[in-house]
Amino acid sequence: SAAEDIDETILDAAMTEFADRGFHDTAVSAIADRAGVGKGTVYRHFGKKHRLFGALLEQATHQLRESIQEVYRTTDDPEQQVKGIYRAHVKMFDQARPLIALIVNEGLDQTGDLKSEIVAEWETYTDLVTKAFEAGVKQRVFRQSQPRKLSRLFLSWIWGTLRSSIIFSEPNPDQRFGDLLIDMFLKGLKDTS
Repeated sequence: SAAEDIDETILDAAMTEFADRGFHDTAVSAIADRAGVGKGTVYRHFGKKHRLFGALLEQATHQLRESIQEVYRTTDDPEQQVKGIYRAHVKMFDQARPLIALIVNEGLDQTGDLKSEIVAEWETYTDLVTKAFEAGVKQRVFRQSQPRKLSRLFLSWIWGTLRSSIIFSEPNPDQRFGDLLIDMFLKGLKDTS
């Protein structure tokens, strides 16, 4: 629809402006100018700047959840699911690197009254990731019996790797760390051969 197209245009412009200027230094009028709409249109569609930033986070999290659901549709193998979940994160990271950089640099507090909704979305996304670990424990592929903790730990490894690539200005974290991260998580450090 036309309203959805305008929303996408505004969100794309907001992503660029926030990435270029940071949250505090970005004016709604600059977002409107970049999107080719009036400032009032931005406010009608998103309200305050915090809600616009929150909408970007919600959109990225929703896309990530959809990618993970696709992993579950394509394989029942828990190890392949863990690898697919990792790849979904890297793909999202490549697509939304400016937003992730902004989150790393400015934090979740910039989402205003959407913070609780975003945290709830993240909980749902963590539940989705937990399914792979539940299956792995049930099938005795994974030796740990705490799937929720495994999923939180795995996600922390992924996000820590992606975050450090922003801090250290390292391109292509998947090429540098992806196979090692997955191998270390699935097999551990200890040589058992």
